[in-house]
Amino acid sequence: MNNGDKPADTYVTSEIRKGQRYSVVIEGLTKREYFAGLAMQALMADSEWDIPVSRVGNVAVAVADELLKALENNND
Repeated sequence: MNNGDKPADTYVTSEIRKGQRYSVVIEGLTKREYFAGLAMQALMADSEWDIPVSRVGNVAVAVADELLKALENNND
């Protein structure tokens, strides 16, 4: 599993089934999805960017991929 596919946040909760308590691990967005969402917020909030709405998602994912690549290179 590469870094971008790892969960950005994980938490453990419990549930009871048939009188037994079980721990349940819940994983949310991947790091790639989380970073892309943050990039999309920034792109949409900045009126200086002239990106058609139909392209914002692709640009946000590209930004997220570049961030993940930079983080991976810094770990070397």
